[in-house]
Amino acid sequence: MSYELRYFNQGFHARFHGEVSIDELNRANGEMQGHFDFDHHRYQLIDFLDATLDSVTEDDAEFPAVTDSVASKTTRLCVKVAFVVTEAYALSLVHSYIQYARLFVPKWKFEVFPRRSSALAWVESG
Repeated sequence: MSYELRYFNQGFHARFHGEVSIDELNRANGEMQGHFDFDHHRYQLIDFLDATLDSVTEDDAEFPAVTDSVASKTTRLCVKVAFVVTEAYALSLVHSYIQYARLFVPKWKFEVFPRRSSALAWVESG
């Protein structure tokens, strides 16, 4: 498994490392959506700094956005989703996901950051 998922302070922290497949991304997303506290979470911090997403395609980015749209119906909160990414290809995939997600999950907010500290500050801000 190329990721670690933790829940604390009303948020999910997913940290990916090594070569990451779309199956692993979908598995981590499913773990979040199936988590006991999903309906009450305020944010997701998705960290790709140590990951390579070369096997994931632009079209793959749509599926997590669609599943997020279904899962988002269980929460009335405006969830913040912060991505930590710097590698060019991974950055383009994240932007593709955000483009789809904004269509399917308009009440959630999405941002991209080059550093974990910036992402954490944003998700923890009011």
